[in-house]
Amino acid sequence: MTKLPAVVLSLAAAAACGGQRAPRADERAAPTPPVPSPSPTPAPSPAPPPDLVATQPAPPPAPPPTPPPDVFPADCSVTPPSQAMRDVLWGTTSDAKPELLDGVRPEKFGQHYYVSDEGHADRFKPFIENSGGGYVGIGSDQAYLYIGWARPQFAWTVDYDDQVVGMHELQQAFIAASATPAEYKAMWRNDHADAAKAIIAQIAPEPRAKKRLLHILGQGQPRMRRRMARLEKNLAGTPTYLSDQATYDFVRNLIKNGCVRPLLVDLLADKGMKGIGEAMTKVGLPVRTLYLSNAEEYWTYTDQFRANVRGLPTDAKSLALHTQASNANEDYRYSAQPLDTFKAWLDDGWARNVDMMMGRMSVKGLTDFPSQLFTTTPAEAKAARDAKRGGKKKKPATP
Repeated sequence: MTKLPAVVLSLAAAAACGGQRAPRADERAAPTPPVPSPSPTPAPSPAPPPDLVATQPAPPPAPPPTPPPDVFPADCSVTPPSQAMRDVLWGTTSDAKPELLDGVRPEKFGQHYYVSDEGHADRFKPFIENSGGGYVGIGSDQAYLYIGWARPQFAWTVDYDDQVVGMHELQQAFIAASATPAEYKAMWRNDHADAAKAIIAQIAPEPRAKKRLLHILGQGQPRMRRRMARLEKNLAGTPTYLSDQATYDFVRNLIKNGCVRPLLVDLLADKGMKGIGEAMTKVGLPVRTLYLSNAEEYWTYTDQFRANVRGLPTDAKSLALHTQASNANEDYRYSAQPLDTFKAWLDDGWARNVDMMMGRMSVKGLTDFPSQLFTTTPAEAKAARDAKRGGKKKKPATP
């Protein structure tokens, strides 16, 4: 029914009553009431103006569909992350170049490790295989062994030596340009120098950047050839990016999809590692593999290093990988450790370096390359120490 304006209803009501007043009480008492006059026919109500006629309101527009959450792809070798996530991961800050490169001995100071000298990286394979998540690792070529085994969703190939960072730039460019492991390995041969230089010209057209990578190529070529030959001997039968097409394809596609980032990072500085932790937290990706090589043998744990490790997002699958040099096997000891346990040691403050934390595994000779999953907590280590001492503790001082 059309709702009429109040003013129209008032007029209609008045017309219905004939404009007469209601009779008083004394008039109602009269014996002969007057004959009422016939009521006039009400005049038709005027039509309300068009702008006063109620109309059915139009339904509100349907809300836009809720966009799906920006979730990091489970396999970035197949599906690259969104541009927003890439902006986060590739937008962090590097550290400054150090004035002097550290060494475990004075004669090692200033030395560039263009390739790794760890001969049995496969000792880590059972611990990190298919762990996914994020990879953060120092060093050079060993990164691609670990990436191939761990199958991370995003990898940070970092080092505090700019020459090593440049080696990553070359390795990643050569892998992206080579369809097979054989083609990639050929890029490090002298007879493929022209092809290597052509790739450098593409990725570093600016003269100064090009000169830097050409220098690194000259230093890296002979070392990479020797390194790859050693790995093929030591890791024979173990699938790696150098020997297995499926593993190589994973590493290559991860690089081509923008999910491997080389970055100058000093573990003891306050920008590079901090930025990695913040970026990984923002994209919701835990660091599942933190590879430290034997860097911890170079220095004691600092407050900044503790904060940098503490800032990395982790979960129950996250591991820290440590190596400790050995003269007995002319190689290393290989220790994996739950990353949250490592954080507990750093927070505890009792251990000032890796040796105080986990000791050094016994090495029985040139063919022994020991590995372990070190799960001891600081509390357990202190209890074992006290038990070894016979449970004796210092008596409290007499007040």
